[in-house]
Amino acid sequence: MNKYYPYLFSPIRVKNRIYKNRIEASPMGVVPTHHFISSFPDYGGVSFYDKSLGGAGALHIISHGSSSSVGYISNGNDPFSKYQLDITQEQMSVGKQHGAITSICLGLETMKDNKRIGPSTLVQDDKNLIGISPAEIHTYIERVADKALKAKKFGFDAILLDIAHDSPAALFMAPRYNKRTDNYGGSRENRFRLAKELVKAVRKAVGEDHIIEFRLSAVLHLENSYTFDEMLAFIKEIEQDIDIVNICSGMDEVMEGNVHAVTMMFQPHLKNVEFAKQIKQHCNVLVSVGGAIMSPDEAEGILERKEADFIMLGRALLADPFWPEKARTGREKDIVPCLRCNYCYHIATKHFQTMCSVNPRLYREKRVPLTLKQAEVIKKVAVIGGGPAGMKAALTAAQRGHIVDLFEKDERLGGQLNIIEGAGVHKQDLKRYRNYLVYQIEHANIQVYLKKAPLKEELKGYDVVILALGAIPFVPNIKGIHQKHIHNYIQGYRDNQKMGDKVVIIGGGSIGVELAVELSEKGKTVSIIEKSDELAAASNLLYKAGLKEALKDLPIQLFMNADVTCIYENNVEFMQNDELHQIPFDDVIIACGTRSVDAFDYMDAAEEVYMIGDCKKPGKVLEATQEAYFIASNL
Repeated sequence: MNKYYPYLFSPIRVKNRIYKNRIEASPMGVVPTHHFISSFPDYGGVSFYDKSLGGAGALHIISHGSSSSVGYISNGNDPFSKYQLDITQEQMSVGKQHGAITSICLGLETMKDNKRIGPSTLVQDDKNLIGISPAEIHTYIERVADKALKAKKFGFDAILLDIAHDSPAALFMAPRYNKRTDNYGGSRENRFRLAKELVKAVRKAVGEDHIIEFRLSAVLHLENSYTFDEMLAFIKEIEQDIDIVNICSGMDEVMEGNVHAVTMMFQPHLKNVEFAKQIKQHCNVLVSVGGAIMSPDEAEGILERKEADFIMLGRALLADPFWPEKARTGREKDIVPCLRCNYCYHIATKHFQTMCSVNPRLYREKRVPLTLKQAEVIKKVAVIGGGPAGMKAALTAAQRGHIVDLFEKDERLGGQLNIIEGAGVHKQDLKRYRNYLVYQIEHANIQVYLKKAPLKEELKGYDVVILALGAIPFVPNIKGIHQKHIHNYIQGYRDNQKMGDKVVIIGGGSIGVELAVELSEKGKTVSIIEKSDELAAASNLLYKAGLKEALKDLPIQLFMNADVTCIYENNVEFMQNDELHQIPFDDVIIACGTRSVDAFDYMDAAEEVYMIGDCKKPGKVLEATQEAYFIASNL
């Protein structure tokens, strides 16, 4: 029995296979094309190789047709076709190299004539759907069953049969998309008929001795869709044909649903646990649950309370593929926390800045090694600034074997991340990342000098100086802005409990809107004045979807395309649509962005001087991590 997480690391027998623990690695991003061969990673690929070494009990490989494969590979790819077999073999070998149960993710084909397959031909929710006939339905089901049999013969331990999110089967279930009048439309039994026939066909193909894990969305979180009660009734009907139900929720490519499928900071952890709990109580089947399960403690609690039998981890294993092994050996403080920023997800970014905010190796397996080589020439390195960029640079340089001194002008490490100390649950992931960095610094061979901002003359003798000086709040030129009841965003977070009942926030970027949500949830009456026509304009699409979801339930007043002209003693004056308006306040928070701390005077402090993070250009944790790692790893 594992002494740290006994439930998480207890083995379980399913059919004729034994899972070494209860952790499943989501198939997120693992695709079978020659660009993504697991043991020969390439730019753009998620490292299945890393996940396989990381200690999960089960790993899933995406195949053509599964809901997870949409957007990655065409419907022409078959993992068991002549020129794909070598790739499939290598992926299966990699999946099994550390003792994991390895399955292949199968599902119905998703495309026909360059249109998405659905129950009915219609254009809705950014989907150009094309309906299919009963004969085509049977053909597509037979193809999945044929692949399932091939997968069994090929050596896969299990089948992950995927009808979740935007899959054709999920669309058939939802009246929103299903307008049919035949045996596949109308009643619940008819709408779920395709999925039921698919399950039974795959079970018949693989026999009773092979594991079928059935992945589905408990609900789609859309109006005029199927209900959880309908899904629960369906699961009871097929429970004899499946071994594990794999629960998620929401849509994938539909923006209104994506916030539930891949949650952001505004949504809670343990998103789908209640669904899993209900299935456990009412159905005779094992249950795997995913959805914002971020820490070993959260996972252990779910299992201990018997709310599920397995834990599916997605983004958490992109941030740190070795999450399971670190938990197993009691090193949970060494787990790199996922921020749920979703920059790893191409749908969020449309392939612009698609990367992990905390794991530079993701999508860069050729360039970023699993373990950094020791530097041939050991250098003395000074890192000035103990925020996320400075800490990451110091840690990376120390891993290379350099002699590192880290200077921080404040009394604690953390930089801008410290302003969220008093923030609520929406900042829990970012707090965990700050704590992770500080813990790593404390246990690394790094000399830390707090309350110390060295002068340039004091840096003599260093071979390298890395400047991570950060940024300070930008103060716009607004008449009346220097009154006592006007605060910058740092003061807004620090003193939020002292704010009056009416708060006006000037600036609707991510800083401003996050503060607005925080204060509104504390009962304040909050207004945002933003000069553009979009909130959080620089953020990714999923962040905006999550923000939209959060704002719809909060009484936050928005004034868009508005320019503040003056701040009086009790009113903010602004122009909107060529009209002058005033709004009363008790406190005003300025959230108009940041400006870099000037680093010019340090640029000749050593032979090698580098700028990283906000002092180079104000940005996100993502940019801070990337710049810090690549500068320090190449010293």
